[in-house]
Amino acid sequence: MRRYPLITAALLTAGGLAAVPVPPAQAALFGQQPIAEQQAVVILRPLGINRYDVLVIEEKQIGSQRCWRDRGDGTVEPLLLNFDFTGICDRATDSNGYSLRMGGEELGLRYRLEVRTQESQALLVAVPFDGRSPTIPLGTTRRLVRDFLKVDLLPNWKLARRTYEGQPLGHYYFSADQTLAAYSASNPNLVAIAPQQTPSAALRPLTPSALPSVGDQQPIPIPVVRLDQPNLSPSPATRPAMPITPAPAATLPLRSPNFPAAQQPTPVTPAPTPSLRPLRSPTPAPTATPSTASNPDRFTISRNGQLSSDAFLVIVPVTAGSPQALIQRIQQLGVPASNIFERGPREVALGPFRNRSLAEQWQTHLSQQGGLNGRVEFGR
Repeated sequence: MRRYPLITAALLTAGGLAAVPVPPAQAALFGQQPIAEQQAVVILRPLGINRYDVLVIEEKQIGSQRCWRDRGDGTVEPLLLNFDFTGICDRATDSNGYSLRMGGEELGLRYRLEVRTQESQALLVAVPFDGRSPTIPLGTTRRLVRDFLKVDLLPNWKLARRTYEGQPLGHYYFSADQTLAAYSASNPNLVAIAPQQTPSAALRPLTPSALPSVGDQQPIPIPVVRLDQPNLSPSPATRPAMPITPAPAATLPLRSPNFPAAQQPTPVTPAPTPSLRPLRSPTPAPTATPSTASNPDRFTISRNGQLSSDAFLVIVPVTAGSPQALIQRIQQLGVPASNIFERGPREVALGPFRNRSLAEQWQTHLSQQGGLNGRVEFGR
């Protein structure tokens, strides 16, 4: 029989979750499709000392080339890093690719996934955004080493794929048949598990703390993105009025950036006008090739913020039809045509945005209003 250390027992003996009902229309928007246990695996990828993030890998073609290998000692070898896994393997690397679902209720806007470590094992848990609701345990590892660790899901938990109108999407659920209310009633002594204080012991969530409420009956307001007039200098109304005394021979341009205050009657040289590269027509981000690795880590490449520092994009894959048809569908959701462009042969991009929070609001809007499964990336 499988034995779980004290950290698991402490979580499993707890309950008291407050259920917030989801409107029927919202709950019925997405369905789920079961995934065979041998077809997918949950892995913890090492980031540092006792720090991990969560990967989900699925083999789409059973019996063909393997996407991972279970070493049998609690660790996993991700074989898909050694070949082009397009059409063979699917993977999800962050909250854009997986979320929590209980009793058919979407909990992705209320809970995030974290990894907790203690003694000789790691624990995968769902942590509430509000900081007051209890933590829900999902699975454990057999050991704690700096390697790819296999997560054994706890009883009653399984992996499933999100569907929209019966069609599978590229999003995974950590799913339980039991509702949140039933879970709360069956665990009346549940207490909240305080997060670990060591910065390296838990991952920082990528999703902002302020997100649209799932129970909100009103449409999510579409944020306004100004792409042609970036705000590069303080407003004249807020700029302190400070006299500048240039030298007699100095000539000041009418539209110059900020000048340093002239403390002495010395010539004032205007700061050079910055060269602005318009964000209206972004181009695809260049392919990053790490110089220290012979085989590029696709997980790292897809999440490397150093690829571009210009802006954030919401990338929507073309799963059916043509890119032009997907662009028209996005426009029907209220997105200006000037903010949509093709990014590669089978992807459409929305943006750019100055911060990740704004991009994730658009991503949520596309998902909830149109069933479009996008991801947020840095881009140009």
